[in-house]
Amino acid sequence: GVVRVVEGSMEKALRAITVERGEDPRHAVLLPFGGAAGLHACGLASGMGFASVLVPRDPGLLSALGVLEGRVVVDRLVPLRAVDPSPAWLEAKAAGATKAVRSEVRREGFAASQVRVRVFVRARYLRQAVELEVPLGPGLRRRFDGKHRALFH
Repeated sequence: GVVRVVEGSMEKALRAITVERGEDPRHAVLLPFGGAAGLHACGLASGMGFASVLVPRDPGLLSALGVLEGRVVVDRLVPLRAVDPSPAWLEAKAAGATKAVRSEVRREGFAASQVRVRVFVRARYLRQAVELEVPLGPGLRRRFDGKHRALFH
């Protein structure tokens, strides 16, 4: 039926921002929004193993409020192929990408004081398909190994 098709595409989207990024939905709360949120939330939560569902009083308004009140987010993915890169190499690549994004948002009219940049590394072990996202910074490899161990062991 129509509901199953909709839930299937929603589940695919949820998987892209949870499991495929190394996040475990069993430890999360599903917060549905949009006019049909209540129709699909329980089926999605059950299918993906979410711990619970929290449906807002007016889920249809969250989409509109998000547009009005939400922050502007610019995502940039800089594909790099490297085997066990040094932290200095990663920092240099991140600095170049950060400079480009700052210039872009400045051209859009945002003041430098309004811009906050966070850099993440999406990495995987050789011959594995799932990439995990870890913030760039000291102990990157240790944190990546720990996240991998927690999810897959």
